[in-house]
Amino acid sequence: MKKIISAFFIFLIFFISFNLIKSSPVYANGVLTQIEFNPYDSVVDSEKQVVYMTKLGSNTIYSVDYKSGNIISLDLPYPAEKMELYDGGLYVTQHKTAHDRYDFGPYEAAIAKVDTESFTLTDLFDINADPYDIAIDKEGYLYVTPGSGQYEIMKVFSLKEKKEVSNGNHPFLTMWQNSTIQYNPETSTIYTMNREISNQVTVFKVNNGIIENYFRSHYHEKYSLHGNVTKISPDGHYIYNSTYGHVFYLPDTLITDNQL
Repeated sequence: MKKIISAFFIFLIFFISFNLIKSSPVYANGVLTQIEFNPYDSVVDSEKQVVYMTKLGSNTIYSVDYKSGNIISLDLPYPAEKMELYDGGLYVTQHKTAHDRYDFGPYEAAIAKVDTESFTLTDLFDINADPYDIAIDKEGYLYVTPGSGQYEIMKVFSLKEKKEVSNGNHPFLTMWQNSTIQYNPETSTIYTMNREISNQVTVFKVNNGIIENYFRSHYHEKYSLHGNVTKISPDGHYIYNSTYGHVFYLPDTLITDNQL
């Protein structure tokens, strides 16, 4: 009988302790930063522990220190949408006109360069494109997908010379407006996805701003790609499609890349 009572009390103590542990609140060790808007685009500078953000329809961009919670804003000359980090600079699209599927050009926009140390505007140069999304490769070439005109050419610009790099008007450079773009430095490859009409990934092999080759993945009937391409793994072998939570394998060759 004593053994039964002892066992019961041991069980009772364990049960009470387990529920106390289970019901104890858990708190994150960090700073809560209140953002009064939904960021349209953002990039993370892990070295500076800063997140840069744009607000759709606004000329203002934001720098949020996620360690201290401090927020700094900067007003640019034109509305800012997409941004990329490269070599100590934050490059931001500047829109002189609104995106319009029935606007077939000519187009005019600009790219702003913001110094990440001082968070000040240091340069602004014009481009003959209406940028929807941008990517910058390790050699300093800017790739711009179109934001208007339905089917338009993806363009390439040299950040150093501030001028367009000609890739001709090849049909494979033509893509539907509002295509997202990501650069993979491991394989010098650009990946684009379309948000509206195509369920495929288009792959571009690049070298100093020149498109050397391209191919497309299979049509992904079961897995929608109509969202943003937000992550490429550090080894360059996987891509994450955030809107639908799908991860795709990215081999280095044409034959296996059809297995995307």
